[in-house]
Amino acid sequence: MPVVHHAEIEINDLDNRGLILKSNIQDQIGQWTGTTLVTRGRYIPKHRQTDIMTKLERPLYIHISAVNKDWSCTEKAIHYVLAVLKTKPSSFWIKGIPAGQISRP
Repeated sequence: MPVVHHAEIEINDLDNRGLILKSNIQDQIGQWTGTTLVTRGRYIPKHRQTDIMTKLERPLYIHISAVNKDWSCTEKAIHYVLAVLKTKPSSFWIKGIPAGQISRP
């Protein structure tokens, strides 16, 4: 049975999210790390984040996955995304990372 490692990085509220949204950047990170990066969710402006309709929608995020790879492939992809975003690991939300598995680049 294949093992899938995944992580999600929420980018909706980051001012510099535009660069990581480009498919050629995501493809290059995927080639370097052996992972797949996909943009998911929908951009929701801050002034609309409290609306009832937007609570049903997921804010914009990057989904990173690797099948049959070591966790280090996913961790490396996270570091590349952070480098593109120029964001410190403590200042964003990541889902799917085992405790203690992420270190600063």
